[in-house]
Amino acid sequence: MATRSSTKSTQPPASEAKLIDLHAWFFLLREKWWIIALCLFGMLALAGAYLLRKVPVYTAATIVQVTEAADNVINIPGVAQDNFKSDIALKSVEGAMNSNSLLLRVAKLNDLETEDPAFRPAPGDPPRTDAELAEIMQRQLQAKLKRGSRLIEISFDSVNPERAAKVARTLVEEYTKGYFEQNAKSATAANDFLRKQAAELKERLAKSEQTLQEYREKHGTVFNDKQDVTLDYLKQLNIKLEEARSNRIKIESDLPILRKAQTLPPEELLAIQSVSGLPDVQEALKLITTKESEFSQIKKRYLELHPKYIQTQSELRGLRETLDRAARKGASIALNTYQGAKEAEAKLKTALQEQQKGGVELSRIAIQYDELRRQVDSDKLLYESVLTRAKETKVGEAIENSNIRIVQDPLVPKNPSKPRKPLILAVSCAIGLMSGLAIIILQQAFDTSLRSLDQAEVALDLDSLAAVPEIESKKLLKAEESPLVLIDDPSSRQAEAFRCLRTSLSLLPEGSPKVILFTSSIPGEGKSFCSANYATSLAQQNLRILIIDADLRKPGLGKSFPTKHGVIGLSDVLSGKAVFEEACHSTKVPNLTFMPAGNRNASPLELLADERFAKLIREAREKFDRVILDSAPINAVSDALLIVKHADATAFVVRARKTPARTVLRALHLLEGVDQTPAGFILNRLPSRLAGYYYYDAGNYSSAGVYGT
Repeated sequence: MATRSSTKSTQPPASEAKLIDLHAWFFLLREKWWIIALCLFGMLALAGAYLLRKVPVYTAATIVQVTEAADNVINIPGVAQDNFKSDIALKSVEGAMNSNSLLLRVAKLNDLETEDPAFRPAPGDPPRTDAELAEIMQRQLQAKLKRGSRLIEISFDSVNPERAAKVARTLVEEYTKGYFEQNAKSATAANDFLRKQAAELKERLAKSEQTLQEYREKHGTVFNDKQDVTLDYLKQLNIKLEEARSNRIKIESDLPILRKAQTLPPEELLAIQSVSGLPDVQEALKLITTKESEFSQIKKRYLELHPKYIQTQSELRGLRETLDRAARKGASIALNTYQGAKEAEAKLKTALQEQQKGGVELSRIAIQYDELRRQVDSDKLLYESVLTRAKETKVGEAIENSNIRIVQDPLVPKNPSKPRKPLILAVSCAIGLMSGLAIIILQQAFDTSLRSLDQAEVALDLDSLAAVPEIESKKLLKAEESPLVLIDDPSSRQAEAFRCLRTSLSLLPEGSPKVILFTSSIPGEGKSFCSANYATSLAQQNLRILIIDADLRKPGLGKSFPTKHGVIGLSDVLSGKAVFEEACHSTKVPNLTFMPAGNRNASPLELLADERFAKLIREAREKFDRVILDSAPINAVSDALLIVKHADATAFVVRARKTPARTVLRALHLLEGVDQTPAGFILNRLPSRLAGYYYYDAGNYSSAGVYGT
């Protein structure tokens, strides 16, 4: 016999062995299509059940535009207006619309806790807390700034389409109301301060007028006829003193803010008239407004990494820094002005007092009169200025202005937005297909059986003698009763496979073997079926054939060649109870003689190891053209290892897609231990529906009935 190393003439290159066999995977998927179909239909069924149980959700959306600056109905000098040109400002508006306080107010105004199922607590649970309501609103409502625009889209999800539109509209209304209230609070604070100052100035003015009137009544009206140098000088001192006092009072109301100027943001500094009115500040504001307009156009034309975009952005940043420095410098100037005015007032008072001491009585009286009169005029002017400012802030407090403008009102949706049926079905199909493929891949990864001739030849390092397809299910019962397919169905693929086996064994390099042993690694692989049909194929060539059931432990040829119970067979001859001719029985197949296993023996291994078995084989060689031995599985018992040396060739039967490759290799290793190598293997019970992949498809020849013996 040939050794295993010589049975294979060529081996596939290592590079080819590592490539993915697309042909094999195609037939594997074709074979396992039902797994993919089952997973696909299962996922579709789950998706359908989910869609049937899922309550439709409607989404209403409104779009608002953030204006570049809040509407300024009245112009109050020294009060800076909100500017919404920058991206940071736009994001702040978006964040305000998503704030928990606003969302909670909207939820309560629309009674969502009682009207909307998503907000209602489960039966038996306590009412929702404010934090829980805000959290649910965060999931149901979204306010998102559209990229590259000043538009904010506000959407709300609800099972009720009318409620969805109502809540989206309420959010815009509440945001506008909140913005107005915030501005009104600022105006109210300013108005309260101005009213307090006005009350103090009014009281001061009344005292000044009362003092002037008393002085006039006491001295009479003689002051206009007594003009001299001293009085003129005293008048000039009084004028300068009042100017210094007026400057001090104007700045004094802003003094707390000016002292904290270095830590305050530029916006608050610009709200001070004494700072915003400075020429440097006005010039910086004008340049920033021009540059922001230019930058707005550049952002529409260029991306952020464009040199022109970067340059303009850098210039705008520099202008803002210049404005910041100018504002802080203006605050310092205002403080210095206040300090100078205060010092000047003190000096002028001192000078005036000294001058009054040295003046004549008339001058003293006139100076005092003029001082009282100017004091009255100054108090009246300051009082009227503060009163006018208070009235303006009071009017601004009552005016509703907003930084947003509605572009699209929320419409009541007609069709639900959730669940998204096409997307869910598409995802379910994808998951079903991937799950089916994953199952097939895992099955393939854990499947160590031999699935095709190519795989078996590479794994076993043996030549294939034949590939026997599995009998169709409708013929399986009949085949189990009478498994001689060459007699019952001579034109079948199975019958042709055994004719191929007959040809393969006849073309062995050692010549056509006379004694052929059929064995396998474990029971149930079909060795008896293969040996019986191979013997039948030889008998159809008019050869004298003897088939011996050498499996004394579990005979398997009785189905193919039925005999009476207790008939004489191999064990009887080996034990000396009968002669060779008595154990040979004719069959329904011409030229085919059958020697059954015979009556059971307590020690079958000793019978096969006896010299009588070798003598029986020699006698069979003389009387028959071919002798077929059906032995026990190698891994089950060691019977086949004892009789394999009496055979000219060994045909190893492997059940496709069932027997693990390591099991077959173990059996081949045991054969090598007795210096025997099979002539090849028979891959049995291959799936007939994939005949094109397993290389035994008979095509139209089988249906034409052209096969014979």
